[in-house]
Amino acid sequence: MRKRIIPFMLLASLLLSISASAVESTESEVTEAKTITFRGFDWLSTRADVEAALAVDGISDGAWMSDRHAIDWPEGDYEWAGRPRGETSMLKEAGWSAMYSGVTAGGYAPSYTYAYFMYPVLPDGTLQVSEGDELLYLGIYEYDKNDFENLEAVFNDLTAKLSSLYGECTVKNDEDFNRNIWTDAEGNKAILAYYTSNKYPRVKLAYECGAANDMLGNLQSAIDTIHAAAQESERLANSNNTDGL
Repeated sequence: MRKRIIPFMLLASLLLSISASAVESTESEVTEAKTITFRGFDWLSTRADVEAALAVDGISDGAWMSDRHAIDWPEGDYEWAGRPRGETSMLKEAGWSAMYSGVTAGGYAPSYTYAYFMYPVLPDGTLQVSEGDELLYLGIYEYDKNDFENLEAVFNDLTAKLSSLYGECTVKNDEDFNRNIWTDAEGNKAILAYYTSNKYPRVKLAYECGAANDMLGNLQSAIDTIHAAAQESERLANSNNTDGL
């Protein structure tokens, strides 16, 4: 019986084809990885919808930040929308921020859980300031040293779990903290940070909407315009006021 011999060039071509297919498959899996969300909520869901769903899971709005109408810029690279660390990150009169209790995530009960919601900017440049209609753009879990003795183990465990969901991460470390950042095709991010040389060691996991920075920039412009108009109106109303001069 004669054996069929596949010519070497044909065999090499077949192997290259198989290899290329494997590479394309891998790239496709990364590109089409699971969309990054905070607890499965669509980004820009209203606060009313988010909190109603959280309540079903036994999660309650147990406390609030120092100013419920001050919200944070997304953490992105932990440089707060391009600002140097140490400068303020809060945007006043811009939405709603809340801390929640009864939360579990990845097998842990975070020390603190926060969600941030921005006021929508209407086409005419005004804000839609109505309770419950604020839009979700940022969610944060914090794991504090007082609650977790081995923060490095928590960080490594969460890294493995997030990688199983979202693929490979970008690693950015410095003297203050180690950061692993996952980004999906829409620019949404999961940022896991381990604060190693801080007075208050902790692990922080932030989920941010990819469109949030641009939207918050528009929100900041709208707020500045509203303030300028209010100040101009007050100036005109007091144009003849000389009291105390």
